[in-house]
Amino acid sequence: AALQWLENLGVDIVTSSLGYNEFDNFSYTYADMNGKTTICTKAAEIAFSKGVITVTSAGNEGNNSWRYITAPADGYNIISVGAVNSSNEIASFSSRGPSYDGRIKPEVTAMGVGVIGADAYSNSFRYASGTSSAAPIVAGVASLLLSKYNYLTNEQVRNIIIESGNNVKTPNNDIGYGLLDAYYAITYPNIRKENNDYIV
Repeated sequence: AALQWLENLGVDIVTSSLGYNEFDNFSYTYADMNGKTTICTKAAEIAFSKGVITVTSAGNEGNNSWRYITAPADGYNIISVGAVNSSNEIASFSSRGPSYDGRIKPEVTAMGVGVIGADAYSNSFRYASGTSSAAPIVAGVASLLLSKYNYLTNEQVRNIIIESGNNVKTPNNDIGYGLLDAYYAITYPNIRKENNDYIV
């Protein structure tokens, strides 16, 4: 419902920090992390099909028996984000890939250990850790891209973000395509279509 409401308002980017897998009366299995089963993944994919850039945290299950990404990070078109520390080391809690059907997950990583942010409860700031701290950073880079190149499609933005990771040559299921480089993303070559011509 939130995604539908936002898309109707013309929102270009959404980010979520909720991961769904286990519940009191019902639980998904890892086999459900296949990009097409869970309700929230389906919703995120519908949003993407309507032009919305969809970013989500990979999950904080790395130290738990589940270990893997949680929905909707399994989506085909979502940008799932893992967490690293200030030394660019994967956080032990960061959920790992692959998706159940074997796709590289997460897509990229961002700072997710000791990230400073606003504290709604104290009218001050606090440090927090989690892939929920990393995902908004990637959404911020996506907004920079759209601010500079407002003609980019959500698919182009997703591809540029993936190509701007520092592990793009050797992606794996711990850090995906690597730590996102905002400057590299902003300066990454892209094209726009104008009157049936493609302009660099």
